Amino acid sequence: MDKVSEHIVTESSSQRIADYLIGVFHQLPSKSSIRKAIKAKRITINHQIAATATIPSKGDVISYFNQVSKIKPYPLEVPVIYEDEYYVIVNKPAGLPTSGNLFRTSEAALAHTHFQTTDSNKLSSPRPAHRLDSLTSGLLIAAKSNEALLLINKLFEQGGIQKTYQALVMGQTPESGNWESIIDGKVAKTSFRKLSTVRSLKNDELTLLELSPKTGRTHQLRIHCSEAGFPIYGDPLYADNTIKHKGLFLSSVRLEFTHPVTLEPLEIQIELPSKFHNRMNNEQKRWERKNGNH
Repeated sequence: MDKVSEHIVTESSSQRIADYLIGVFHQLPSKSSIRKAIKAKRITINHQIAATATIPSKGDVISYFNQVSKIKPYPLEVPVIYEDEYYVIVNKPAGLPTSGNLFRTSEAALAHTHFQTTDSNKLSSPRPAHRLDSLTSGLLIAAKSNEALLLINKLFEQGGIQKTYQALVMGQTPESGNWESIIDGKVAKTSFRKLSTVRSLKNDELTLLELSPKTGRTHQLRIHCSEAGFPIYGDPLYADNTIKHKGLFLSSVRLEFTHPVTLEPLEIQIELPSKFHNRMNNEQKRWERKNGNH
């Protein structure tokens, strides 16, 4: 098996390892997946196989290993935004899971596309280095070799990758601010900035927000927006009184980081999907027609 992620414990914990690792390794998004990995002896702590009763201490090195097997290709072309010898960054479509035990995933779509690399230790196809919710569109980094995957995972672990999202939310938010709460037993932090606001017959107002997560908890942005009273438009889990069957209005639009191999500073950015501005324009026009503004 190959080491694909590594984590250094910065503070001693009172939690058992399955609870502590929630949100640490993106490949293990749930407590049940962590327990399965422990049972399969794919998690070590200080180079020793971890047990379910293990309680991590400050300075411990926790590693996640997995058999990097060949992925069955899914015939879908995903737009390539950036590519070099080590990584490819694609624009993941909304509605496509990042990975998992499914045929139709971003990982399987990457296996369908031919990518160039001279690395003798290359993977059979690029592997996602982080996770975007199935309903979320936008920038996704994938590694072409196991070494490149380990390096980019370390960068994520150290907070060295700045991710920026845009979301259409219900209501009018403050101009900017920070949200902090506990998600899955851990602190979650998000900064936000208002970009624009339109009127809406159904929701009074809709606001386009820029969101910058400072931590990486599952559904963090969706939960924070909902907890603050501004749920994301189209969110089937955390929003009431929202539009149905139009998808989630949340997209990852910018990544900033230092390339872990070449040490080159990178800033990768894409345009917001057209459905965001189309929806905002439609809502504003409907409100104006109703209120006699032409």
